[in-house]
Amino acid sequence: MENKNFHYQLDLSDKLIQTVTLIVCGTLVIKKIIKVQAKKK
Repeated sequence: MENKNFHYQLDLSDKLIQTVTLIVCGTLVIKKIIKVQAKKK
């Protein structure tokens, strides 16, 4: 029972890390796009 709970928590943290990574990457991409748009003007 404890082992199952441990794997569940591990899976949850794995999803959290993936989500945070996606958000960070998305933010960096958006910032780059904004910089490029600003240079074009």
